[in-house]
Amino acid sequence: MIRTNYLRLTLTKTNNMLFVLWEFMHIKTLWFGVFILAKGKVVKYKLFPKNPEAIAHRLLEIQEGRLLKEERKMVQDVPELTTSDERIARLGIPYAEEPCTIRAEKYGFNRNFQREVALALAKIKLRETPKDMAISQRIKAIDMLTRVENLLFETLRDWYAYHFPELEGMVASSQFLPLILEYGERDKILSAINKKIDSLGTSFSEADIADIRALANTIVYIQKTRGAVIENLSKLMESYAPNLKNTAGAIVGAKLIEKAGSLKELALLPSSTIQILGAEKAFFRHLRKRGKMPKHGIIFQHPTIMYARKDVRGKLARTLASKIAIAARKDAFNKSKMKEEVDSI
Repeated sequence: MIRTNYLRLTLTKTNNMLFVLWEFMHIKTLWFGVFILAKGKVVKYKLFPKNPEAIAHRLLEIQEGRLLKEERKMVQDVPELTTSDERIARLGIPYAEEPCTIRAEKYGFNRNFQREVALALAKIKLRETPKDMAISQRIKAIDMLTRVENLLFETLRDWYAYHFPELEGMVASSQFLPLILEYGERDKILSAINKKIDSLGTSFSEADIADIRALANTIVYIQKTRGAVIENLSKLMESYAPNLKNTAGAIVGAKLIEKAGSLKELALLPSSTIQILGAEKAFFRHLRKRGKMPKHGIIFQHPTIMYARKDVRGKLARTLASKIAIAARKDAFNKSKMKEEVDSI
């Protein structure tokens, strides 16, 4: 057997014939370094710097699907390789499994140091997630404020109908709340809108009117609060994920980030997953009972899909999901503006 630096050549003799067998080396990345293996044995390696934060940054790159500089150097140095890592396989390296046991202690990395690396990685993730967290909490607050407003408005409408049931049919829905808030009593509202009717409603005491106006004032305050939160969310999306905001809108984009967990996690999802993100129940119902496959999830709230004909919603959802995937990757990794032909739907 002849052993080169990186490639094994095995000479075998069969029926007086000489054969040369070429055996590929295998590249494997562990938390403390990159290794080249041959038949389960380490023949070359590059250890990471013995610094918890430096290793944590490399592990974060691995989790994001990026290649390390040590991996690139190994691939350049060794001519023929196989790998069981999908990240490295993207370089055109054949995929193959190579069983091996590499102990960190043998290379000077003990368990206490491994815990320090895990702690450093957690700290880095916490430092990098405030904007994702702010977007997630804001979109949750907006949804909660919307639900509370709808409940309170329904209560106000039913309550005030005992006093003035005809009001809803006499004024636009946008005037209903301001009139109650400003005038309260039925007669004052009729005078303000210059109408005279014999109402079927009952009389309300001053305490009833005061409570109703207080409820109306609370609803107005919730509307103003929600508007302020939406405005701040839009500004945050413009600075953090401008391509996603321009493609999906501030609200839909924020909901996708919240559902995926972060902008980077959204960027790593395929467009087919983004298309049905938020429709997991319908998807698993489809798998269990052979029901209809959902065509869209959160992205249905985008006006392009919401107001489209039913027969074209699936196609539009696929197109929009593809553009969202590109936009998220641009914002997460490239930080550059999308081209106009990609930006428009």
